[in-house]
Amino acid sequence: QRDPNAANHSAGVAYIATAIAETMALDALHIEAISIAGRLMNIGKILVPQSLLTSDKRLDDEDRDKISESLQLAADYLQHIPFDGPVIDTLRQSQERMDGSGPLGMKGEFILPTARILAVANSFVAITSPRSYRAGKNTEEAISILEGQAGNDYSEDVIIALKHYMNNLGGRLAWRHFREDMSSAND
Repeated sequence: QRDPNAANHSAGVAYIATAIAETMALDALHIEAISIAGRLMNIGKILVPQSLLTSDKRLDDEDRDKISESLQLAADYLQHIPFDGPVIDTLRQSQERMDGSGPLGMKGEFILPTARILAVANSFVAITSPRSYRAGKNTEEAISILEGQAGNDYSEDVIIALKHYMNNLGGRLAWRHFREDMSSAND
C-alpha cells in the first residue's frame, strides 16, 4: 500500500531466488526458506517514510541506508516466528558482502548460501526493475553488472547459477512471463 514497487519486488526476489536455489540443487528446506525470506524481506519498510519509498529522484547515501536498514527490521519483526528453515538468518545475512564489508562483517563462505542467493536475487530484481528516476535494465545488462561485482559483493557461484538458469534453463522467458503476470495483476 505504501510502496507500489515493494510487493512486486518481493515476489520477484522470491521467484528468482527460488530459481537460483533450485539450479544450485539446494535441498527442499532451504529452497522453501529462501522463498519465504524473499517474500517477507520488505516488511520492515513499514517504518520507512512513504515519501522516501516513492521518491522520483535518485536517493542519497543516507536515504539508501534507511531503506537498507528496513531489511534488518524485517528480521527483527519476524524473529519469534518459528520457521522450519533459516528464514531469519537468511534475511539478516543477505546484506553481507563476500569481502566482509557488510553490516555484520561476515565474509565469503561464512555467509549462508541462502543469504548469498537472496542478495543476488534482490540486486537482479532491483537492476531489472524500472524506477521513477531510471528505466530497468535487461537481463544481460543486469547479469553483467552482477558479474562485475562478483567476489567483492556477490558470490560468484550464485551469479553463475543465475546466468545458467537464464541462458540454459528457460529463465529469460520464465522471468518475462512472471513480470508480465505481475504487471497485469496490478492493472
